[in-house]
Order: sequence, then C-alpha cells, then structure tokens
Amino acid sequence: MNYALSLRNVSGSYGATAALHNITLDVAVGEVVALLGANGAGKTSTLRAICHMMIRPQGSINLFGQSIANKSTEQIARLGVGHVPDGRGTFLSLAVEETSALAASHDEMSRAWMPSSLESTTTSPD
Repeated sequence: MNYALSLRNVSGSYGATAALHNITLDVAVGEVVALLGANGAGKTSTLRAICHMMIRPQGSINLFGQSIANKSTEQIARLGVGHVPDGRGTFLSLAVEETSALAASHDEMSRAWMPSSLESTTTSPD
C-alpha cells in the first residue's frame, strides 16, 4: 500500500519530559485521519514531531516513502506538511474559508482537495 505518511516507533520529548512513546501510524494516499484524545494525550506533540517543531523525534517518519528525518521544519512545510494549532491566535482576522484558501494558494495538492467553491479565491489574476 502507498502511504502519504508513515510513522514507525516515533518517540520524543520536550527536554527531559517524555511526550511521545513509540507512535506507529500510517495514512494512506487520499485518506483523512483524525487524532483524538484528552488534553495531554500527545496529539499536538505528534504533529510537532512530524513537522520537527519544538520536538526532535526518534524513530522513522516517511512522507510518500521518503524519510524526512534530516529535514528542517521549513523544508517539511515546503513538502506540503503543516498544521494550524487550535486557539493559538493563528490568522485571527481570517475566516475558515480564507485560511484554507491561503494555505492552498501555494500548494497544488491542497488545491486538488479544496471544494470548488473556494477555488476562485486561490487563483492569481493573469
């Protein structure tokens, strides 16, 4: 099976505080996955580990079969991986549709998944 994202035995910590313990997760191409859990369960830490934000993971993380272990957060974002934290003041003045359009305006893969009603907001005038 082709996986868009694959995590194998991913662990990580914030300094001396362990946050993730041997996470294994596969996301197939075209699949939508939600991470659910109580506060402190590791949802945000998992996303930060994938993006190399504030936490350097141990284990393997592959994007479309290629390791992203040695890539910076910026390089991973350029590959189309990112997350928007909930309630952290990100793009306060934008509506959900505007935030989605902003993200997709720079990424063909995101535009492919965007509802057609938003497509017109992401195209540049000629």
